[in-house]
Amino acid sequence: MNLGRPALIMMVDDTPANLSVLSDLLSARGFKISVAEDGESALEQLQYVQPDLILLDVLMPHLDGFTTCRRLKERLETRDIPIIFMTALTDTVEKVKGFELGAVDYITKPFQQEEVLARVNAHLALQQLKARLKESEARLERIIDSAMDAIIAVDDASRILLFNCAAERVFRCQAAEAIGGPFQRFLSEALCQVLTEYMSEAGPKTQMWVREGMSARRADGESFSVEATFSRAETNGRALYTVFLRDVQERQRLRGLNLYLQGELRGSEAERDLIGASEGLRAVMKNVRQVAATDASVLLLGETGTGKQMIARAIHASSTRKDQALVTLNCAAIPKDLVESELFGHEKGAFTGALARRLGRFELADKGTLFSTSSASCPWTSKPSSCACSRNGNSSASVAPRPARSMFGSSPPPTATSHAAPATAASAPISTTGSMSSPSPCRPCATARRTCRSSSSISCVVTPRNTASTSRPSRPTP
Repeated sequence: MNLGRPALIMMVDDTPANLSVLSDLLSARGFKISVAEDGESALEQLQYVQPDLILLDVLMPHLDGFTTCRRLKERLETRDIPIIFMTALTDTVEKVKGFELGAVDYITKPFQQEEVLARVNAHLALQQLKARLKESEARLERIIDSAMDAIIAVDDASRILLFNCAAERVFRCQAAEAIGGPFQRFLSEALCQVLTEYMSEAGPKTQMWVREGMSARRADGESFSVEATFSRAETNGRALYTVFLRDVQERQRLRGLNLYLQGELRGSEAERDLIGASEGLRAVMKNVRQVAATDASVLLLGETGTGKQMIARAIHASSTRKDQALVTLNCAAIPKDLVESELFGHEKGAFTGALARRLGRFELADKGTLFSTSSASCPWTSKPSSCACSRNGNSSASVAPRPARSMFGSSPPPTATSHAAPATAASAPISTTGSMSSPSPCRPCATARRTCRSSSSISCVVTPRNTASTSRPSRPTP
């Protein structure tokens, strides 16, 4: 056999002559040898070495072979080591006792060289196969658990046998609660009927793809749209059915978010973290930290080039929503006819050119932050819809309100996304001068003034360092 290294065999016997014979025999065949003269010495050595196989004498003083074997099987680190008893006893009862304690075989005394080598090689080969099988099972388990799709295996009675990590996430149910129970609890009537018909078909079965349109149920009773694939295999003469299931809504959301973030990444390659130690910038960052720790709305005021977007990114990065998306919305760049589609998304075929379902910016920013720039340039026809969405925390009437931190102007904060709304001099009563992109060697730093209008709203006004302004910003016109 080939272990990749010489196998280590421990021999435990109180007779030096037996140890000498076995040592010469096994060493000549390329095995490494470890020797112990009694059970206590063997247990002590096993704290430092890990043999591939143990040859254990039955009759020994103090700690006999049976007691030594029992203690080895009680230890987690030695319980899997195969043990072969060596004895001159021919009593069947004694042999059965050894097998019950966990031994894998017997070698009779006096030793026959061919028998010893045959049994040793056979059990080392079995041990190697067990190790390979265990490694393969662990690798397969990691692959299944890392899959993005929910993978569920059921028997011919629809009892759940396998429930991977993605299934736990999709169905909001732990595997320990699901395994052994009926799979029908997670399926709609229509999907359950499709699976039942597939399982009842006679003869060989090919894979079956269930297109989008079916639905499943989470453990809390919520229904959601799915795609699924059914397959069948035979194991030990019994049918095993595997279901690969995908949450269509979640996949569409992730796809839209991925496309958006790719565009953001391309557009922000030149942006870096704010760097500076001036008094003005330190004051700004102090207010950033204060605002980021709250669920309050935020209004950023400043002329073009003063760094409103960088401040918004700093607020988002310092908040509890930093692991969610920061979605930027440039109101000035949206055509009037596409405002509602951009904000709230659209379904396939909703208008000419709508070739696929698209998620709106509000839904992409769910549980994250929505940063809208050039708010005053947004077409007025979209303002009522935007305000309604902000108040309800929804991107459509069919979506339930979801609690979330808000970064909005001085209007009522949304509950589904954070909304940071910067205002330029054209849309705010406080104007600013200077630019962070000034070509001068020392860029003007900005200071921020924090004004609390109520317990749920904070107005953060960005002004140049030397600009004196003490008036409170008024609420922007809705």
